[in-house]
Amino acid sequence: MENISRFILNRSAAHVKRYHTTPMFAQESVAEHSHFVAMITRIICHALEQTGQRVDTLRAVDLALIHDYEEAISGDIISTFKHSDSELTELLSRLTDKTIDRVFDTLPSDLAGYYIDLWRSHNSGSIEGQIVSVADKLAGLAFTHEQIRMGNRFMEPIHRRFVWLISTIPYDWWERVRNRVAAGLVDGMADTDETGPSMWKAPS
Repeated sequence: MENISRFILNRSAAHVKRYHTTPMFAQESVAEHSHFVAMITRIICHALEQTGQRVDTLRAVDLALIHDYEEAISGDIISTFKHSDSELTELLSRLTDKTIDRVFDTLPSDLAGYYIDLWRSHNSGSIEGQIVSVADKLAGLAFTHEQIRMGNRFMEPIHRRFVWLISTIPYDWWERVRNRVAAGLVDGMADTDETGPSMWKAPS
């Protein structure tokens, strides 16, 4: 049932903390993370457009803003645990798919439908979804880098994983903007012994 005022007053995403099993100097909320993902997404879209690549920038930025919004209900689930078993990953995917309807149920029905369809299309193979996935990892790299600069060595394994993920981005379009967007961020830093699920959606 539409109740826009209720949606505006709901700040749940500002209170869901990421990396909640790791000691921190300062916690990062889902809302804070989503801001940086959206900003990085916009930068990547701009860089791609200048290479002649067609991108739906509004759709990409909108997706970046809501890509983790289900966590307003589910809370943040540690990604290495979430992707540690295919059956668990599938189960969580089904549960969060049911949850997302509740997240936007107080918005006008057409706008709610737009956000729900957008969220569900994140891993459909669209370039916009791929851009948000890359921006998500870059935002994670930036946060863990900041923590390490402040002396938080607990973040070093997480930072190494982000370095590895960014070093293995499989999308053809990334090669056209990588040096401009991410020059020096992970060059020569990837641990060739790093293992675990990559979390990258195979290009279609």
